[in-house]
Amino acid sequence: TALPRRVVYRMPLPPDRVYAVLPSGRLLVDPVALADHPGIENHMNKELVIGIRPHNMEAASIAGADPDRSIKAVVDMSEMLGADTYIHFTIDRAPVVTPDIEELLADTGREASDLGDKTDFVARVSPDVSVKAGIPIDLVVDTSKLHFFDPGSGERIGSKAPADLAAG
Repeated sequence: TALPRRVVYRMPLPPDRVYAVLPSGRLLVDPVALADHPGIENHMNKELVIGIRPHNMEAASIAGADPDRSIKAVVDMSEMLGADTYIHFTIDRAPVVTPDIEELLADTGREASDLGDKTDFVARVSPDVSVKAGIPIDLVVDTSKLHFFDPGSGERIGSKAPADLAAG
């Protein structure tokens, strides 16, 4: 699931720490995620799309509190599915609309405004987590697994162009 457009920026203090700014706070970006996206340094202080996969989040009650890697969410719905619990929540930001999304919407006679002003997310957490709709939860994000995308093109930052792939 992709996070809405957010700014990734370098904080003045302490040095060499990169944060992703979210509606409910910020995440300290692990250097591994930065290294996995060559050229990310050219996108600092700009809006980016940040992708977080459901299995890269865990309830703080299980993972341990980590304020630099946590997001706060209010549970919309939870599903207990054997070895996992899926927590559905929203973030107060309109969904990311890339050219591919615009094309899909046009094919169905819809517009970007039809998507609303909130973005839906799912976190896959331990089945030991007990949650109910309407209850806040802290989710710890494995920020070494963040994915960064250009908001205009939808392309992954640091991905090789087709010509690069053929050459290498």
